[in-house]
Amino acid sequence: MKKRWLVLLFFSVAVPLFSTAQGDVGVQNFEPLQKGFVRRRVELPNGLVVLAVEKHKLPMVHIEILVKAGSINDPEEKAGLANLTASLLDKGTKTRTALEIAEQIDFMGARASVSSDSWTTRRFITVLKRDLEKGLDLVSEIVMNPTFKEEEIERERKKVLSAILRKRELPNRIVSETFQELVYEGHPLHRPLDGYAETVPKITRKDIVTFYQNFYLPNNAILVIVGDLSLDEIVNYAENYFGKWERSVFGRPSLLGFPEVRPIQGKRVKIVDMDISQSYLLCGHIGLKRNDPDYSACRAMNYILGGGAFASRFFREIRSQAGLAYSVYSNFTGGSLLEGTFRAGFQTKLESTSQVLNKMLEMIREIRSELVSEKELEDVKKFYEGSLARRGETYAQVAVLVLNGEYYGLPDQYWVKEIEEIKGLTRERIREVAKKYLDPDNLVIAIATKKEDLKLDVEGITPEMIEE
Repeated sequence: MKKRWLVLLFFSVAVPLFSTAQGDVGVQNFEPLQKGFVRRRVELPNGLVVLAVEKHKLPMVHIEILVKAGSINDPEEKAGLANLTASLLDKGTKTRTALEIAEQIDFMGARASVSSDSWTTRRFITVLKRDLEKGLDLVSEIVMNPTFKEEEIERERKKVLSAILRKRELPNRIVSETFQELVYEGHPLHRPLDGYAETVPKITRKDIVTFYQNFYLPNNAILVIVGDLSLDEIVNYAENYFGKWERSVFGRPSLLGFPEVRPIQGKRVKIVDMDISQSYLLCGHIGLKRNDPDYSACRAMNYILGGGAFASRFFREIRSQAGLAYSVYSNFTGGSLLEGTFRAGFQTKLESTSQVLNKMLEMIREIRSELVSEKELEDVKKFYEGSLARRGETYAQVAVLVLNGEYYGLPDQYWVKEIEEIKGLTRERIREVAKKYLDPDNLVIAIATKKEDLKLDVEGITPEMIEE
């Protein structure tokens, strides 16, 4: 995720939504949650989904707006368009300049940020309750009336191009983007979020305005407000400030039309030559969707393998006992409409590259074929059961829990139900999902290293598999 401070909104992809008619809006009330907050889901006449959450711990309000606008929607020749559009929303509106917007955020002492991924651009702001109307006024103005001035476009373009150039010196970024290009080859998901040095200069103001008009729409959006307010107050504020946002006359923008992701066949290796004395490596393949019934079991399995930091097999055997890697890990990124990825990575001395990769692949095969220990299973259950108490403590955490439930189409209070699923797992179930979702014989491998000094001697990898 890419972060940018002193920004106000939080945008994302919307998923197919449901509503229950009640007067002019669709309303769904939820049971009180275990964290002491209650919520309501309302769909306004213009199609905007409002998630109202009542929480009275502090006199604060957390606001997030989510609009479908990710890099997957970029034209190939204009890669970086979604990112550039999002970065310009708070760089001037019909009534405020970029400086005035920044000064108002500062004056309120608001906490604000933006994070982006292939599907989403997410922005948030947290304000004191006394500044709620000022914050909502600013948010709604930025959402509905950005001006995309030429001078601001050029200023942001230079920042993006500068960041793209700086990435060439960052092996961890290089290897991550190389992995993405390999695992999603031929699919829109292969592109980096900020585009390429050759595509960003081609983006015009007309491209940005068109992208905004096509995707930044209330019937393609979710508004989350978590605060020291009643549910009725939250809904009223949402209607007052966002009810006039005009919906698309063509209906909700289609989320279909993207090709299916293709499984990896065989092994592919790409080495990026850099003047460094270490190797940064990522390997993996297509994974699963966030709402897949196997997702919780995969999280638990991955915790044992490489996702549990000090408690994981990768860390314990490769880093702690053998001292072969500076860092080593694995994770599943649950996809939204399409499958995400499984990736395993490490950073090591150049001469240890083959040894660590061989060991990692061996351990993946082992968890697919052998039962994990009783202690490993008990440890992962205790970890996730203990983590429940730490979720939903802050207003921002509450917003993310509710947001993810709506975005991924997860069941009510999914975060509690998923922990219950993990507590019921068996050793056989762990092996079952490992065998289903880990495939050490069909994967891509991206390496950033000093190529002339790397002697890759890995079981099952031939020189023909290595790409320049």
